[in-house]
Amino acid sequence: MQIDPEKCNGCKQCIPYCPVNAIKMVQKKVTIDDDTCIECGNCKRATDCPTDAIYEVPMKWPKSIRVYSDPLIEWRKFEIPAGLKLGPRVTAEVKTNDVTGRYGEGEVGFVIEPGRPGVATSFLDIEKIAKAVAKAGVEWEPNCLTTSLMVDKSTGKLRDDIKDERIMYVLIEFKTRAEKIPRVIEALRKVSKEVDTVFSVGLVTKIREDGSIPVLPALKRLKVSYYPTAKVNMGLGRPPTVARSGGA
Repeated sequence: MQIDPEKCNGCKQCIPYCPVNAIKMVQKKVTIDDDTCIECGNCKRATDCPTDAIYEVPMKWPKSIRVYSDPLIEWRKFEIPAGLKLGPRVTAEVKTNDVTGRYGEGEVGFVIEPGRPGVATSFLDIEKIAKAVAKAGVEWEPNCLTTSLMVDKSTGKLRDDIKDERIMYVLIEFKTRAEKIPRVIEALRKVSKEVDTVFSVGLVTKIREDGSIPVLPALKRLKVSYYPTAKVNMGLGRPPTVARSGGA
């Protein structure tokens, strides 16, 4: 996003709507810092600019990856390298597990979310987190933006050309065996001191028929604070196709 200096009247109405403080006053005009901007589009959508000074700028790869900060990304076209298929920034996670079987018995899913409004994150820090947990032995969620940007899934290494780019937030999703929870938590605690962002951690597991949550004893031993929640979203999943028998 950019602001036309010829149209801008310096009213400052757009400044509060930038989640990363990329909009500044310079010589009585409002300007957007190109390096800080994460291309979320919020300033243009939320601001009723009296002079219509805010406008979109065509972007080339790798900067075009920043438009994933825009919640309306599905309606926007941007340049990506030929042959690269990008997954969604977020997925349905556990919400459809009853029909997808994404997480089975003895398995746990991790949903790590680097970045938030006001902080954002870089893909360099995203890579640091991915590399840290990769050492614990994980299976990456294939339908995920972070996974699709990996060039080496055994190490969690991302493409070199996006390392300096920024995004509002993104998910790092994977699953592993329940017994590896301590290794993953240890890796996350260590890398949390090495990144210039914040991240939250969600742990996904199936609840037993008696209502107990199998991972809680491990989290207590690791002295991890947790907030148990359950999600039942009707209609989000699609049951597997069932073959029908019969004749004409």
